[in-house]
Amino acid sequence: MTAAGGYAAEMRRIDEDIVKTEDAASTALSSPDRITRHVYRLYQKASIAGDLAGLTAVEHAIDNTIPLLSNPADLYLLKAHAAFKLHKLADVDSALRAVRSVYDSHEGRLIRADLDFQHGHYSAAESGYVEVLGHERSWGALARLAHLRGKMGDVADADRLYEEAEDQLTAKEMRAYAWLEVQRGFLDFVHGQFREARSHYHRAEAAYPGYWLVEEHIAELLGAEGRYEEAAGIFERVVSVIDRSELDQAIGELYELAEQSGPAVHWKQRALSAYLQSVQRGEVHYYHHLVDLLYGRCRRRWRSC
Repeated sequence: MTAAGGYAAEMRRIDEDIVKTEDAASTALSSPDRITRHVYRLYQKASIAGDLAGLTAVEHAIDNTIPLLSNPADLYLLKAHAAFKLHKLADVDSALRAVRSVYDSHEGRLIRADLDFQHGHYSAAESGYVEVLGHERSWGALARLAHLRGKMGDVADADRLYEEAEDQLTAKEMRAYAWLEVQRGFLDFVHGQFREARSHYHRAEAAYPGYWLVEEHIAELLGAEGRYEEAAGIFERVVSVIDRSELDQAIGELYELAEQSGPAVHWKQRALSAYLQSVQRGEVHYYHHLVDLLYGRCRRRWRSC
């Protein structure tokens, strides 16, 4: 696949659509489709950018919008997705159960299987994915099953499923293709196949240029190869455009490995401050990062950690 705009171009299109529909969610006189489209675009922007604060704001927007619709099923499904990304698993289940059509839908069943996976119920999760795939071999369901198989150690089958997921995509779904290539690359990376991982990451970058997720994984690969300062530079470029506090921690770890104590302290302190502010807001998604930072454990697979 070849690139057709990339990350920056897609984010501009989303911003333009948000502006066009921004009056929708404030009035019951707007069409349901327009209201749902506006909130979905807000979710899409935060999700693609990995913006956890933005996802929290989307949750509030969904809660404010649901009473405006006579059939808010799509918004409850969106609420489940947002809560999952924020690691609010009880809220995911509540959102799915709010509307029966959502709970019983293919997407609802996939999210329920995701919950099983998060709770360590791997057989139930696999059964859920396989059940949905029996009805529709969507790329999202295939990718979920691939992730599970990879976690269980079946690398060959995981990669095969990721490849099949890529085959389900249309030529316009470049971000999804790039995401799948990153997953295939990461599968190689964790098994020490650095050259193969780099090839997948480069294909992802070519298909969807400027995607921070690709840059993040390339930086992680460089760090594992001992190229600490080069990796830190890429991470710094990423955090200049997106708010990802766990990357601040990664930068601090890299500078520490490069024996640059000043930058290491600066970036780790910046991460710690962000984690503590998140906890004070009642959020849970940075708990594990905070514990690792306080106990001096690396979040990344650097060669010297």
